[in-house]
Amino acid sequence: MGASNGEIGNDVPEVLNMALALEQVGGDGSLLNDILRIFMEDAPRRLVDLREALQGEDREVFRRTAHTIKGAAATIAATRVQELAATIEQLADDDDLAIAGEYIEDIGIEIEILVWAIMRAVDS
Repeated sequence: MGASNGEIGNDVPEVLNMALALEQVGGDGSLLNDILRIFMEDAPRRLVDLREALQGEDREVFRRTAHTIKGAAATIAATRVQELAATIEQLADDDDLAIAGEYIEDIGIEIEILVWAIMRAVDS
């Protein structure tokens, strides 16, 4: 069951901590709804950027994109995505794109699950 009238749904799988996310926006459900929608639209594009940077061996774009995903995930209290993005960012900082690339599939799956959960949480 989704949310109505800009309210956040309570039946969201534990891929994000809705209580913490709501707390982080000062209890403003409408604002959180907007932020979740933006994440839902932006995260898949960021994942494409991450893959393209890896293929092009562009370490700086790769690192910056991982950092952006990490920050966005932290904003909505999506811990697993945040942790994976932090790992990818650190590996890019260490100039280890080969190992960082091994995490792309994992973060892609987690983002897909997260987007599904967000679709359940906000008005469609």
